[in-house]
Amino acid sequence: MTVDFAQDQPKEKDVLEDFPSIELAYPLAVAAYDTAIKRFDSVDSRLQTITAYVAAVSVAVPSIANVQGAVFTSIWFYLSAALFLVASVLGVYARLYGSLSVLSPEALFCHWTNKPQKEFQKDLIYFSAADFERNKIIVLNKWRMAVAISVVLLLQVACLAAWVLRF
Repeated sequence: MTVDFAQDQPKEKDVLEDFPSIELAYPLAVAAYDTAIKRFDSVDSRLQTITAYVAAVSVAVPSIANVQGAVFTSIWFYLSAALFLVASVLGVYARLYGSLSVLSPEALFCHWTNKPQKEFQKDLIYFSAADFERNKIIVLNKWRMAVAISVVLLLQVACLAAWVLRF
């Protein structure tokens, strides 16, 4: 028994009639993966930087305050330690959250190489759009977590300042 894939596939002429701008959209769809990777790397780098600031502040300020004779039983110190914990957990979660959707060479080989060129391009545009939307949500959520960590860091710095200044 032989399977004729050609009868199940739309004719290339039909694809071009239904989607006349495939040639214009295809390079943009391919480039969308690079854009998503750059955005993901950028927000991940920002998360790493903010987490490093949290750690630096959490170590440096108590060390300096200890030399000046600060009392470590202050509610402000305990609150800053709790905020450090919150920021650290958020930072680890944010770095581990989500993975990008990208083209799989195996899927391309197994499911797409039997398609005519224009059908292939049309389908890639479609799946690239779906992946782009999913990747956009992942990057947006990572950015939101970076903002949350920044707010927690500011609160921690305020608590440390109140502790060192003995409010």
